[in-house]
Amino acid sequence: MSYSLIVNGCESPKQPRTSGLLQGSPLSAILFNRFINSLLQSLNWNSQPTFPSALFFADDGVLIAPTIPKAQSLLNQASTWADMHGMSFNIPKCGYMVTNQPIRTYLPHTLTLNNHPIPHVTSYKYLGVTFASKGIDFVNQGILLCQRVESCLAGMRWFSDTWAPRIRLNIFKSILLPTLEYSLPLLYANYKRDRKAQAWITLTNAYNNCLTWIAGGNAKRHHITAHLLGLLPFVDRAQHLFTRFYLHLMAMAPLNLLRAILDRSNWYPKSNHCMRIHKHDPLLSQFLNPPPPFTKHLCNLQHTPITVLRDTVLEELSTTKFTQIRSTIGPHSSKLLQVSMVTNRVPGLDCDVVLTAPVMDQARFLAW
Repeated sequence: MSYSLIVNGCESPKQPRTSGLLQGSPLSAILFNRFINSLLQSLNWNSQPTFPSALFFADDGVLIAPTIPKAQSLLNQASTWADMHGMSFNIPKCGYMVTNQPIRTYLPHTLTLNNHPIPHVTSYKYLGVTFASKGIDFVNQGILLCQRVESCLAGMRWFSDTWAPRIRLNIFKSILLPTLEYSLPLLYANYKRDRKAQAWITLTNAYNNCLTWIAGGNAKRHHITAHLLGLLPFVDRAQHLFTRFYLHLMAMAPLNLLRAILDRSNWYPKSNHCMRIHKHDPLLSQFLNPPPPFTKHLCNLQHTPITVLRDTVLEELSTTKFTQIRSTIGPHSSKLLQVSMVTNRVPGLDCDVVLTAPVMDQARFLAW
């Protein structure tokens, strides 16, 4: 490859590009995946078909080993591959963690990568999710997501006093909501296991704070506020995402290593009966039983392509959301604003006229 620079319409001579990938190019991710694929093949060469030794997302990898010697062997393979291909690892960002053992009874071993020791950690954030020795650290994960949302809100509150509710709603949908929903299907599964989970309470409060910011400080009934904004309450939104995540797991390619892990546990049921599992796998139990939208499709699952099932379930979710919002925002339900005219306005109301907004005109009303 070669490149040139253009300054004020003048183009420089072409220069050869001998290393690296173009930032933002759609080909860069594909080229890097093909380049690093040989490392995954080397690490997973002798692993069990139903449980890989390495999982990678781009350049973020995790090695899984049953023993310390096996872990060191995998690290040696990774080090050899890096030397052969002119790559290096960022040791300060690495860490190793021992699972299923009490911390008090464990004496840290020394694991090395490129002859540099890897720090022993009791928790590690991988792909934006916090893990501890017993699995996902749901409490800290909920706190992490809420801190990101509250940090954004704190910065915008300085300037948002003059913003229309519609502008705040658009910002919420494009920035705040995706931040809050990261890893939400897993957090929702944990909520189904423990209805008093602290992580869920923290997330719900953050969601409601966002609704109050959009609609104003008088929005006390958050489920009605959400419907007036064309949104679902937090628990219903999480269930929708959980269903979509379930569809994503079902549609994974057979060669996907994550699919191999799930298939080992026979994760998808063939009937509506709940499946019992070992008590030490409480989170997996939520994925061994399908969400409610799948219930009536189980009998035809073997004869229905996953693409058809996906479109059907997504359409049903959309219909359910529409029906739920319409049924809540009825003529007899509470409104965000007090409706009055000049002739019969409530004493003390800080306005002369408030126009009513039909359900179908909520978006226009907020924009106005």
